[in-house]
Amino acid sequence: MDPVRISLISYLNSRPFVYGLRKSSLWNPQFISFDVPAVSAQKVIRKEVDLGIIPVATLPLVPNGHIIGNYCISAEDEVYTVALFSNQPIAKAHRVYLDTHSRTSVALTRILSTAIFQQQPLFMDGLPDFKDTTHFGNPLNSLDECYLLIGDKVFEYEKYFKYKMDLALRWKQETGLPFVFAAWISNRELSETWIKEFDQALSLGVNHIEEVSLAIQSEYPNIPVQEYLSRYIQFELTPKKRDSIDYFLKLVTSLS
Repeated sequence: MDPVRISLISYLNSRPFVYGLRKSSLWNPQFISFDVPAVSAQKVIRKEVDLGIIPVATLPLVPNGHIIGNYCISAEDEVYTVALFSNQPIAKAHRVYLDTHSRTSVALTRILSTAIFQQQPLFMDGLPDFKDTTHFGNPLNSLDECYLLIGDKVFEYEKYFKYKMDLALRWKQETGLPFVFAAWISNRELSETWIKEFDQALSLGVNHIEEVSLAIQSEYPNIPVQEYLSRYIQFELTPKKRDSIDYFLKLVTSLS
């Protein structure tokens, strides 16, 4: 079989996968890239890579797209790093700035908007300049706005806000289902032998969170890595989570 080109996500929540793959015979830096979720998805869609841990909302856009393996990035209730932030009650926001690094998180925000906001807000693609303190993180300004932040930037910027709404928890409250943010999606057929070895590599990282955390903690000095990876992130792709993906994709279709 030809080498499998893989796009990995450059977020903390994917580090157990990276840990396991690095220790497997599948690790080949020549065929591996690190990307934000939106870029990873585009690479899979354009067939620049064969496989990526990409936002589930992009699955219908992937030619011959299908989920492989038994692992994902998901949450049973709180996820911590996909949330709306504001300096006033979030329900009152008139404008929502969207972190476009993940199509799934953006779609989830839009799907839940009727349940969250008192009136339909204006959605803005992209975030303001985080370094511009006259706009961002100043409780005296921007009181009619909220921000969708995802991934590692949540740890950096959450301190600037009074209010936070965890979107995975809100999804659970509305649907009773866990939420899957990203899954391993391929655009080509992979052999059962390769998939089995791939799953074993992912399993190695997922089942050694303490070792993973110790190995990378120094890279994240202000984040309790082990607590985050063990308490908030769920990695197994269970049948109930597959049901959640199917339901979410139906709702995504209704947005268009």
